[in-house]
Amino acid sequence: MAAEITIFTNAGTAGGNDLQVAKTPVSSQSGTFTSAFSGVMRVYANAAPVVLTMNTFTFTVPSGTVEYFGITAGQAVTVA
Repeated sequence: MAAEITIFTNAGTAGGNDLQVAKTPVSSQSGTFTSAFSGVMRVYANAAPVVLTMNTFTFTVPSGTVEYFGITAGQAVTVA
C-alpha cells in the first residue's frame, strides 16, 4: 500500500479572496483509519494504485495521481 492521505478541515470558497484549495491540514494517514475530523481528504497514490472504501463505496486512485474526497468525523476509511 502506498497512500499518503492528508485531511483538511477547511477549503477555500468560490469568489472573494479565498483560493479554491484544501487548507488547514489537521491529520495525516497512510492506512485504514476512522477520521476524527470533517473536511476534505487528499489521497496521493505514490507507488501503486490505492483502493479506498468509504460508506460502502469503493474508489480507486491510480498510481501517481491525487484525488480529493469529502469526509465526515467518525467516518471509517479502508485503504488497500
